[in-house]
Amino acid sequence: MSQLSAGVSEAAVVPPEVPEAFNHSHEIFVVAGGIAALQRHVQRAGSAAAQSMAEIEHRSDLLAGALTEAGKHSRQSTATANALEVAINAEIAEIVREIRERLGSVTTELDARVSEASQILGQIRSVGSAINLLALNATIEAAQAGEQGRGFQVVAQEMRDLAQRTMDGATTAVKSVDLSGVRDAMSVSIETSNQLLDNLEKHVSRSLAQVRSLASETIEQLQEISENNRVIREAVSSASEASRRMTEKAKWCQVLTEDLSYCVASEDGDSLRELVQAHHLISGPFNDHLDRIRQSGSLRIAYDPALIGLSFRVRSGEPLRGLDIEYASAFARWLGVRCDFVSHPWDRCMELLDFGRTPGEPPIDMMWCGLPPSAAYDGVAFSDSYTHFPYVLTRQKGDHRIRSIADLDGKVLGCINDPAALEILEIAGLRWRANASKPGGRIRLANLIVFGDQSRIYEAVANGVVDAFAVDHPVFYWASTSPESRWAKHIEVVPGNIAQHPFHYCVAVKAEAENCRLLAKVNEFIKAFMQTPERLAIERRWNGSATTSHRSYRDEDGGLIGARDLEAMFHEQHDATKRQAEAA
Repeated sequence: MSQLSAGVSEAAVVPPEVPEAFNHSHEIFVVAGGIAALQRHVQRAGSAAAQSMAEIEHRSDLLAGALTEAGKHSRQSTATANALEVAINAEIAEIVREIRERLGSVTTELDARVSEASQILGQIRSVGSAINLLALNATIEAAQAGEQGRGFQVVAQEMRDLAQRTMDGATTAVKSVDLSGVRDAMSVSIETSNQLLDNLEKHVSRSLAQVRSLASETIEQLQEISENNRVIREAVSSASEASRRMTEKAKWCQVLTEDLSYCVASEDGDSLRELVQAHHLISGPFNDHLDRIRQSGSLRIAYDPALIGLSFRVRSGEPLRGLDIEYASAFARWLGVRCDFVSHPWDRCMELLDFGRTPGEPPIDMMWCGLPPSAAYDGVAFSDSYTHFPYVLTRQKGDHRIRSIADLDGKVLGCINDPAALEILEIAGLRWRANASKPGGRIRLANLIVFGDQSRIYEAVANGVVDAFAVDHPVFYWASTSPESRWAKHIEVVPGNIAQHPFHYCVAVKAEAENCRLLAKVNEFIKAFMQTPERLAIERRWNGSATTSHRSYRDEDGGLIGARDLEAMFHEQHDATKRQAEAA
């Protein structure tokens, strides 16, 4: 028998008789405590909204800066393009001028050669005419002379002279119309033109390289804008949800306050008791929670249906499955009651320990859903640890850019909205906007996206919304390995542990004396269940293997409350009530 079992009997504790006036004052105190709990939730929701709005404002500033840079680079790209156009036009004009000058020179040379050829050809025609005339005279002379051929000889000699002159003229004409010089000039012109075109190509290449560089920088700026938009979208979603929650809690608090004021003003004890019962508030210090669970035969446990691997359904209508579902169901069987699971978003399950999801719905008995012990969760008491595992990175399948946290520098990281998770990342040396000034930072993230909606975390990795995701191992183990998982081909777990020690989950109950025996029973079950084949099978199924560790809530900072603290509260309240009853 444990110390707690020895100190607090399994049987229901019977309170001493107390005056009616005390009962009314205690009921008022209980209702006031309920209002205070609602106000705490309102404050928590308001704080979350304020943080989200601050994040939105900061991201908006970043977005404005990124847009300014993008505009600057765009203007530089435009200026470069304009300068390129001017340079190309100037180069083309120079080429055209050079070619025209060259061709003009060639044309002048051709005109001179043609003129010379024309003169020579005129001489040839003149010689031809003279030869024709001499030939005619020779014919006449020969006819008249008869046998006297002296004149013919003279003519014949003259004809030979003319023939020679004709040959010489023809030779000169051939030389005059020789265009080899023109071909040489054209070759030089072509070579010059080619050199100018080469220079133009190099200039264009340099200018286009500048344009490409500026375009690349612009793309990077646009990517940063896109990343900031994703963060803003998450922050806006979180802020909207926090605002809605705050409004609901404020209205609820207002109604409860008005009802309490009416009961006090009318001094109606029956109405006051009805108010307490309607909101499922506990009106006496000796209402043992464990007894109520056994009497009702039902154990109400909060869970998040979007936490794949912990509490989920693959298909609509099938039974719940997952690591926490199996642990909680095993405890309910061990206790001899049925297990009724209450669906609620993970980051708000803790609220259900004080009130139900809506007015009139009873609160849950405990939260058994992926809860690491942390001082950030006030007003609760923690059980011993029931499971241990690594805190890991996940990535797109085959994306070997991400091998460890050192590869996250300049990357976008996602994580669940869990204070314990953020603390692990900070201790590991990761820095983002919220903790940028804290010492010890080794890795600067481009962005940290905190997800409140657990249903979106798997797609965020598979679709590259984030470069990596930091998460509890069982949350991604089944999703990345099971043939039933639609993400198995798209995501994978990076081996290793980001945290200094194995991560661990606890069960949480409301930190009130009435829960001391209930929490003791949870610890008793965990101790008995730890080495059973069923427990080892659960760990293999949802964690791959069982991790051995002795860490518990006692090892965490902040003086967390456990079963022994609740037992001390029980004895303190019992003694105080007894003294008051004796004094009355």
